[in-house]
Amino acid sequence: MLTFSSLIVAVDPVAVLAIFQEVGVNKDLYFLVFGESLLNDAVTVVLYNAMVALAGQETDSVSYDQLLLAVAAFFCVSLGGLAIGIVFGVITALITKHTSELPVVEPLSILALSYLAYLSAELVHFSGIIATVGCGIVQAHYATKNISKNSYITIKYFVSMASSTSDTIIFMFLGMVLISDDHRWHTGFCLWTLLLCLVFRFIGK
Repeated sequence: MLTFSSLIVAVDPVAVLAIFQEVGVNKDLYFLVFGESLLNDAVTVVLYNAMVALAGQETDSVSYDQLLLAVAAFFCVSLGGLAIGIVFGVITALITKHTSELPVVEPLSILALSYLAYLSAELVHFSGIIATVGCGIVQAHYATKNISKNSYITIKYFVSMASSTSDTIIFMFLGMVLISDDHRWHTGFCLWTLLLCLVFRFIGK
């Protein structure tokens, strides 16, 4: 049950952000919602992995010590990923300070180091998503001020295209999994899930 709860706890902001773009809402509000959803997604992945690890224990019940270890692992994975991302963000800022005469290298260095932050974090079993978020925050504040306008536009449109492509691929895989696997329908479980989501969403407001 905890594994399922960690899976559905994230809020999908795609529809909200699309409306924000159509209406032309204030940029600060847009990035506030986008940033919150991004961190929520990252934390949800880490939380889900922690719950899967607990569910994989051989014992039927979870002890207090195991719960404390799961909480400690959650913070370790999150903060470790953030630290790695910040380090790669600082490296990007230092590199882009010396690329004014090589503008072709600027987009490559920013994109490559962002991906390296993700791979490095995953390699040591930290959160690659949080590492990418931390790297992106540092790059947005420091590295983007060192690059040319053309490089900034190139990065902006490439990331936008990659994001849209990734969303499409993800939804394609979701559809394939939905029709390829045999699922058991449980009306009571679905109704209780919907009811409790609405109740706790109301309490959270």
